[in-house]
Amino acid sequence: MSEAALAEVSGKKAISDVQSLVMSAKYHLDIVGILEGTDKSSSHSFAWDYLRKYERLFSHLRDEPINLIEIGVAGGNSLKVWKSFFSRATIVGIDLDPACARHAEERVKIEIGSQQDAAFLKRICELYPPTIIIDDGSHLANHVVSTFECMYPLLNPGGFYVVEDLNFHHGENAQYWRGTGNISPLDYFGNILSTH
Repeated sequence: MSEAALAEVSGKKAISDVQSLVMSAKYHLDIVGILEGTDKSSSHSFAWDYLRKYERLFSHLRDEPINLIEIGVAGGNSLKVWKSFFSRATIVGIDLDPACARHAEERVKIEIGSQQDAAFLKRICELYPPTIIIDDGSHLANHVVSTFECMYPLLNPGGFYVVEDLNFHHGENAQYWRGTGNISPLDYFGNILSTH
C-alpha cells in the first residue's frame, strides 16, 4: 500500500475513532463538554467541572421532550453539549448579542434579549416552558437575583434552576460582581434556604 493510501486509511480510522468517542460521549456529559471546548467541563483551563455534576442531576431527563433555557450563549459551546446530551430537548439560548443567532440549528433556538427584561424572560418561559434553567449570563448580583425572581416561578414542577459561577461573589472582586444589587447572590439564596 502506498504511503498516501496508508495516510488516507489512517485518517479515516482516526475520524472513525473520534466519531465512536462522540457517540459514546452521549453517555458521558463531561466528555462531550471537553470535545466541544466548554468551560463547564473538567478539563478547561479554569475547569468549573459542572458537567459531571449535571450528568448526575439531569440524566433521568436525557430522553424527555423538555425545554432547557440557558442564559448566556457566547461561543455556543454549551448549547452543543446540551443538544448532544438531551436527545429530545429544545435548547433555548438567551443572549444580548445579536451575533449569537448564528448558533441556532435544529432543536437549538436563540432568543436575543436581556436578562434584565422581565417581560422578555416571561415571554421566553411562555414559549418554552422550562424544565431546566441555567443562568450563565452576566453574573452580576442584581441580574442573578432579578432573573431568578422572574423565572423561578415559571419553572416546571420538579425542574432545576442553576446559577453558575457564584464563586465570582467571593474575594477581592466580589464588590464588582455586586453590580447595582444590595445583596450578593450567596446571601440572597442563603436567606431563602434559611427560611424553608
